[in-house]
Amino acid sequence: MMRTLLVAVWLSNLLMAQDQPPNPDELMAWPRITGYVQRIAVQSRPARVWVAGEGVFRSPVSPSLGTLVHDPPHTGFENWTPKPKSEQYGEFLDLRFSTDGSLGWLATDRGFILRSTDGGETWNQAVMTGKGKDDVPGSVRRLSFTPDGQRGVAVAQHGLWLTEDAGAHWEHTLNQDSWHDVCLLPDGRTAIAVGWDGWTTRSADGGRTWTKISHNTFLPLVPGLTQTLTRVVFSPNGQLGWIGGEGGTILRTENGGRSWRRPLFQRTSP
Repeated sequence: MMRTLLVAVWLSNLLMAQDQPPNPDELMAWPRITGYVQRIAVQSRPARVWVAGEGVFRSPVSPSLGTLVHDPPHTGFENWTPKPKSEQYGEFLDLRFSTDGSLGWLATDRGFILRSTDGGETWNQAVMTGKGKDDVPGSVRRLSFTPDGQRGVAVAQHGLWLTEDAGAHWEHTLNQDSWHDVCLLPDGRTAIAVGWDGWTTRSADGGRTWTKISHNTFLPLVPGLTQTLTRVVFSPNGQLGWIGGEGGTILRTENGGRSWRRPLFQRTSP
């Protein structure tokens, strides 16, 4: 339901942004996207909108409402390079692009991270290196990168993975299964991760080591906080950030995650 709402809001914003009303025939041309929409990403250059979920969709360059197309039609990655069938990857859970749009990454629920170096035209599997021969990521839940895309963090079902070469190779650095989301700040050193039972942790060395943020930080803000925290995002300057979770939990920071407070909300008439 929430994902459907987010897509509806996104479509509404696109409608309002257009100079001319959309052609009704174009509205009928939208492909049917089945299942959950896991991620909507805007690529800066070339200017396109991408949608990831049970498949990957992208709009043409300089997107306008009603021209989103499945690329390639109905065949997942079959006609891209490389050519394994999309069934090999399962569902696509996250999708990111570097600030300049040249680098892109896809995370899947079957433990793959795919990487593009040509703006999404072709995709290749990244190399995942574990501490032991049996180390596998499991479902890769979330990705986060520095603006230039050179350094990144991946939260997976079976741990934390880091890259320092734009996502070509990933190293397994931490065993954990309780994280839902991570945000690597623009400085490439600071990172915040959130997960079960109000669990939050902070890194100051790019994700190599982590320090749990005490519940005492949040208890005065959200008494009895035990709700799962599901999202963490930061502004481009790395100072302003938000944490969201179950039970309507929303927290805000203005100093890079060193302290947090509850934002004030004003009720408005429907």
